[in-house]
Amino acid sequence: MKKDLSRLHGARVVNWMSLVALATSLAAIAFVLASYLGLIDAAIALVAIAALAISIWQGWLMRQHNILSVRPVLDFVRKADPAALVLQNGGLGPALLYELKVGTRNIPLQVASDAGWEDVCKDLGIVQNGYFQYVVQDCTVISPGDQITLLRAPGVPDSELSEALRAIHAEASYKCIYGVDHKARIDCC
Repeated sequence: MKKDLSRLHGARVVNWMSLVALATSLAAIAFVLASYLGLIDAAIALVAIAALAISIWQGWLMRQHNILSVRPVLDFVRKADPAALVLQNGGLGPALLYELKVGTRNIPLQVASDAGWEDVCKDLGIVQNGYFQYVVQDCTVISPGDQITLLRAPGVPDSELSEALRAIHAEASYKCIYGVDHKARIDCC
């Protein structure tokens, strides 16, 4: 996905650079024409307006680049040894996790509160053996390269829990440091 974004971003830069080159050429032609006709002041104003437009565009482009360069990318991972459901940040910026929903093949997505996790674990059949679940606080920060364990059950054999985790589907809603909303999903296998 990162390659696609960079390719798309690169295409926009090439297109905008072509427009900037065209605008600069037109401004130079207008300046030469205006100086020939004695309209130096008008030509100077035109060049100043073009420079202002290019500066504003460069500022916008830099902000877009900054947003892409610190974008978090959260992924759900079903680990096998020890068996657990993990949410990891493989992006370049911190993720501000503000909502987590979980469900199973039989239970629709619901907020991952204590009661939500209990419903999911009952459906998976791991309640009687004990389990640990993660409940999102007001705003949980996941740094680049870090992960949080969402669900594990030490009393259940890894092979059995790994199979049970395949029935889980989940959705995480998070923001980057620029406040742009993102979502990560994992579906039942």
